[in-house]
Amino acid sequence: MSPIPNTLQASGGQLNAFASAQDVHFNDLNFTQAQNVHYNYARPLDLFQLLNPLPDASHTRDRRTSPPDSQCLAGTRRDVRAQLDGWVRHGTITRDPTNHQGQDQVVHPICWMYGSFGCGKSAIAQTMAEWYAEKGRLAASFFFFRGAGRRSTVDGFVTTLAHQIAANVPGTRKFIEEAITKDPHVGHSSRSLHSQIRSLVYMPLIQGMKATKNPWNDSYPHRH
Repeated sequence: MSPIPNTLQASGGQLNAFASAQDVHFNDLNFTQAQNVHYNYARPLDLFQLLNPLPDASHTRDRRTSPPDSQCLAGTRRDVRAQLDGWVRHGTITRDPTNHQGQDQVVHPICWMYGSFGCGKSAIAQTMAEWYAEKGRLAASFFFFRGAGRRSTVDGFVTTLAHQIAANVPGTRKFIEEAITKDPHVGHSSRSLHSQIRSLVYMPLIQGMKATKNPWNDSYPHRH
């Protein structure tokens, strides 16, 4: 064995790996020196921090502390639930939930359920949300409530939906992350509701479904 100098000469310049070493001996030694090596430890975006969703707005909230505290009793409202399920499946609502073949039926992407105060709208919505969540088919839910801070306004509405969609709908998270990376203020309350929904909800859903070739592989249209 023979000693080597403290500083080795390499093809790209000096290699100072043994600058302070003494009495070091090697046999049949080959060095390969890499230059301009960069390390990028990319971490996934913290969507909770970036989107700041409302934790008490979904169907999973504690209804006693975050009202409305309402839910359909077992076996009740079956006709309404069947009609709503028909809308989810076919985009139409009829008196006969099994008949969606009429030529006069118009497919509606939005279902507006309305009625007088206390008639059970929130109870039906809560029950339907839980029902589809159990089937793994709920993209997101949001329950407004008067006097409940941010839940009484649209501030945080879209970002809360986007946070849930990223977790529940296959293929959407990366497109939501891309939207935030491209425009960090995309979900800020100063942006129009239309702009927020398009960037954080509508486009990620469309792109995610295309990328995964239908994340829910049955005949349901994706109206959640």
